[in-house]
Amino acid sequence: MRNHIFPQTLLLTLLATCVTFGPASSAWALDEVLLLGDKDSVRGEIEEMSADKVVLKSGIRTKEVPTSEIEVIRFDAAPPRLNLVRVREENGDLAAALTDYLQMQSEVTDRNVKTELEFLIGRTLARQGLSDAAKRKEAIGKLETFRVSYPDFYRYYDSLNWLGKMYEADGNSTQLQSTYEELGKSPLPEFQLSAKLALARAALKAGQLDKAVADFQSVAQAPADTPALKQRKYEAMLGQAAVLQQQSKHDEAIAKVDEVVSASSPSDTAIQAEALLRKGDSLRLMNQPKDALLAYLHVDVLFAKEATFHSEALYRLAELWNAVGNTDRAVEARTQLAALYPDSKWLKQP
Repeated sequence: MRNHIFPQTLLLTLLATCVTFGPASSAWALDEVLLLGDKDSVRGEIEEMSADKVVLKSGIRTKEVPTSEIEVIRFDAAPPRLNLVRVREENGDLAAALTDYLQMQSEVTDRNVKTELEFLIGRTLARQGLSDAAKRKEAIGKLETFRVSYPDFYRYYDSLNWLGKMYEADGNSTQLQSTYEELGKSPLPEFQLSAKLALARAALKAGQLDKAVADFQSVAQAPADTPALKQRKYEAMLGQAAVLQQQSKHDEAIAKVDEVVSASSPSDTAIQAEALLRKGDSLRLMNQPKDALLAYLHVDVLFAKEATFHSEALYRLAELWNAVGNTDRAVEARTQLAALYPDSKWLKQP
């Protein structure tokens, strides 16, 4: 039997290193730009902001940071609890996070902080909308308003990406196309590749295999010298695996998925969850239910906060537990799916 690759641990200690330009003083009112990947940060006073870059000044020195390299800006004027609520959102406690964001939005007066909260509210609704169709209309409304109102905020391209995800989940191919075409006009390669990936996935879903194959290959072969570009590369490789699955080349698909699991960071939970889910799909279609169960169980146990993949994994677990004669576990998985994702499309599947 094939030795399948699964992640051994996801408990990493991430140390945040602060890089300050110019003389440091704790008395200064400094904004902090947290960078993707290595968790380093740049501190200073924001002198300029656009959809493409943020310029910080500290003393006589300035630092320009492309928005594609920014995870989040911790504005000095933000309430201290905002960072804790962001963690709650990232950990999947979306309802509680949304309540806190809305409360803070009514309390703060700083323009940048209010704009940040507008984005966070839209993103949280979109995360809910990935598995709950009832949330999509509100999410789309919030993100469309953000797109029109804040074209010069550093979250602009992120808002387009989440808006595109909502149109994809809603089956609106026309709006999906126009949203990702707009994202693709960014001068930053990370966002250009995000747009190309989204359109490749749409082509695959529409049965346009040649276009999907070409676009996935283009992204997978692009230079990947930043954390965001590496993530795009892994997403493209998962797209290539999905094409191989459609072609019933499951051994090749599993090899591609295993490569992603091994190469990507355990902290890239969306990448890891999708990889293991797709591995489970190939194993299931190869009539290897026990190995498929193990892949889906990894998603359930390790990646429950990734609602899109977790809800699908629970559906597959219920299906496979029945297939191997463990009806109690099947009922347990189905009950969990209904409790966590009452409006999920997977709950409506037989």
